[in-house]
Amino acid sequence: MLLNQDAIGAAVELLHEDAHDTFYVPAHGKIYAAIVELFRNNTPVDEITLIDRLSASGDLDAVGGMAYISDLS
Repeated sequence: MLLNQDAIGAAVELLHEDAHDTFYVPAHGKIYAAIVELFRNNTPVDEITLIDRLSASGDLDAVGGMAYISDLS
């Protein structure tokens, strides 16, 4: 989703609103929720905006920090 914005729309169509609770790795659910929030607010989704969003919500360290987000892309 960080590399292809079209993937976000496809994921949102397939997964339920609360799908972030169904990820095997809880950190991935938090990342998904942050991406969806950015997407729905018409904010560009990239490493910087995702890191900012996770930092603002206090979840950045819980998902593995900036290095983990960078590794995803």
